[in-house]
Amino acid sequence: MTQTVPPVDARSPERLEYHRLYRGQAEFRWWKGLVAAVLSAVFILVASSSVLLVFAIVEQLTTGQPLRAESAVALDAADPMALLQNLTLIAIWTPCILLALWVSGIKPVGRIHSVSFGLRWRWMLSCLVPAFGATAVMMLIGAVIIPAIIGEPLVAPSTPAVLLAQSLLVIVIVVPLQAAAEEYVFRGLLAQLIGAWIPWRTAGLVLALVAPTLVFALAHNYDIWGLLDVAIFGITAAWVTWRTGGLEAAIVLHAVNNVVLFAVMSTGANGSTSVQTETGGPIILIGTAAMMVTFALWIDRLRRNNDLATTAAPSAPAQRRISAFAALAGGLPLGDAQTARNDSAAATSDSQTARNDSTATSNDSQPASLDSPASGRVDPVDDPTEAGSGRGTSAATSDLPAHPPTDDDPNRTARNS
Repeated sequence: MTQTVPPVDARSPERLEYHRLYRGQAEFRWWKGLVAAVLSAVFILVASSSVLLVFAIVEQLTTGQPLRAESAVALDAADPMALLQNLTLIAIWTPCILLALWVSGIKPVGRIHSVSFGLRWRWMLSCLVPAFGATAVMMLIGAVIIPAIIGEPLVAPSTPAVLLAQSLLVIVIVVPLQAAAEEYVFRGLLAQLIGAWIPWRTAGLVLALVAPTLVFALAHNYDIWGLLDVAIFGITAAWVTWRTGGLEAAIVLHAVNNVVLFAVMSTGANGSTSVQTETGGPIILIGTAAMMVTFALWIDRLRRNNDLATTAAPSAPAQRRISAFAALAGGLPLGDAQTARNDSAAATSDSQTARNDSTATSNDSQPASLDSPASGRVDPVDDPTEAGSGRGTSAATSDLPAHPPTDDDPNRTARNS
């Protein structure tokens, strides 16, 4: 069964929040989201296999040894190659998701970025200060205050300088891409699919926030306290995404948090350079909760001060000329940009043809004279508005046929899309 939501005029008071943006397509089909999810999984599987093959070849060429089986699972922050491989396997999710959305026909794919159909770079940069501030609060509580209370001594860094430098380089470059990919999956794709499938606004919002958060937490191999810690992070990132109308704030927070944690882990100051399943009990929740509350309140105030748009009109964005560079930067594939340019050119051509037909009709309906509109002089008795625009000549008395619709007619394009 196919469900169709008719396009809504942009002047309509109805606005769509971030998690419901997929319903704003000119012709919404419920199954397109399912196709996008399946294609995303397929593309990620293929891309992951390709990444593993590349790393196996590199490992063979550089060391003469086959790829270590444990390096594909264990994440050691002091092993640059294992770190790069594991982070890359997650970072590739983003292009796979964007490709799946485009192939499944959910266009423009920029809907997954924000209500502006693109990444709002200025807003993203403004989120850096709150992200670093909140992370500093977490590190102060988790690495200084709590160890001092429970009497746990700090461990001196143990990673050799060369390995540490290499690991830090990988962390700074690849971790932001890994963090962004997780946001595109859990706060982006899954949340928007759920929001599009649930027609009830409140129920759709709750499920779009909670369900991906549960999946996000269960995707981590921690004990119960570690899972709760991740869930607190995930629900806050989901709330911030909904509140700000885009993924930017959540991406920045996730990237800053992971960069700091991986950097500390790579030094060995935690006693280990690999991810531990045992997280230390409920006390770890204090630092994360303080961090999330700080960031959420800070970002919400920053949103209000910047008068940030958090909703979008249900109808498709206005057709306009878009350069190839702007299309890529704003989340539009080149095909969509070309379509927008073609539709704009077709609309301009049809408008010019209509004006020419109107002028010809006016000239045929009255004799040429010094008082005709063509001479620039208009008789005071005549209505200059009707004489100039052709509205004074009725369709019944016109000896010119009506302008037939063409394949480039933007109205026909809208009906066929």
